[in-house]
Amino acid sequence: MILLDNSEIQGGQFPVMEYDDAGNGYQRRPRHDGGESRVLKNFPTEAEFRILLAPYGAAEMALLRREHFWLLHYRLPSRH
Repeated sequence: MILLDNSEIQGGQFPVMEYDDAGNGYQRRPRHDGGESRVLKNFPTEAEFRILLAPYGAAEMALLRREHFWLLHYRLPSRH
């Protein structure tokens, strides 16, 4: 599995404006119709990913962080 998203730097155009009780951050982004959308935006650490994926037996996990994006690669055990 591969997950990819922009980094906090890339998110600077639309900063996180609010947080819920669980600590999730939200951006407000304009829509083409002139409205606005509330977008869930978190920047998990490697430790948080390991905790989240532990119940699924994720192996070979690697988190790559660059200036403008992050990429997480992991493999789940095969089921036979």
